Amino acid sequence: MRRIAPPPEESLASFCEHRLLGVGLPWPAELCTTHVVSMYEFLELRYAERELDSLPAKYCSPVEGDSCKRGLRGAPVGIARKVLLRIAARWLLHEDLKEEELVETYALRAVQQVPHEALPEGIFIGLKMSQVQSAIKLVSQLSV
Repeated sequence: MRRIAPPPEESLASFCEHRLLGVGLPWPAELCTTHVVSMYEFLELRYAERELDSLPAKYCSPVEGDSCKRGLRGAPVGIARKVLLRIAARWLLHEDLKEEELVETYALRAVQQVPHEALPEGIFIGLKMSQVQSAIKLVSQLSV
C-alpha cells in the first residue's frame, strides 16, 4: 500500500476498483486504506514478537559497548522497539543478512516505510544485526 501511496482516507472498495482494473470487492465503505496498513503493521509486530526466540543464533549476541546501550536507553522506547521488531520480521526471519551489517541501514528503510514515526538520530549507532534480539529485549525491559 505504501508503495502505491493511496490517500489514507480512500475507501478500500474504491482503491480496489480503481487500481484493480474495475474489479469491485464487497468491502464496507467505512474501511479505508489506512486501516489496512495499520492492521498489517500491527500483525507484523505481533508476528515478530512471537518469533523473536526463533531468530537464527547469529542475530542473538549481547549488546556490547556503552555507546550502543546509551543510544538504545536514550531513545523513545516505543519507536526503538517497533523499528527493531520490523527489522526482525522483514529481514532477519526471512533473509540471510550478514551479522556484521549495521542496524542503522535497515532502520532507515523501516522508517521510510512508516513515515509517521520519527527516528531520533544516533539511536542505533554501532548496533549490529548480530545484536538485534538482545536489543529488542533491552528496550522491552525499559518499557516495563
